[in-house]
Amino acid sequence: MGLVKDWMIEEEIRKREAIESVPDRLEDALVELGQLRERLEGSDSRVKELQDELRVTNSFKAKIKDYLVAGAIGAVIGVTLSAIFL
Repeated sequence: MGLVKDWMIEEEIRKREAIESVPDRLEDALVELGQLRERLEGSDSRVKELQDELRVTNSFKAKIKDYLVAGAIGAVIGVTLSAIFL
């Protein structure tokens, strides 16, 4: 009977310790949530910056520059190849 009683007392002590540790765990969880919130806010601003940059690079004005550079390179290659093979 003594072993069962000892076991019950030990179990009760473990349960109380687990209950008493809840505020500490909640505090740790709140700190982690705060850190996650800060990271997400930083990520949100970075995503907005990237979207703005993507909008600018996909604009007609930016594409025209790409097309002109590609056309000039193509023309140089075409003239060079024509000069070589003619």
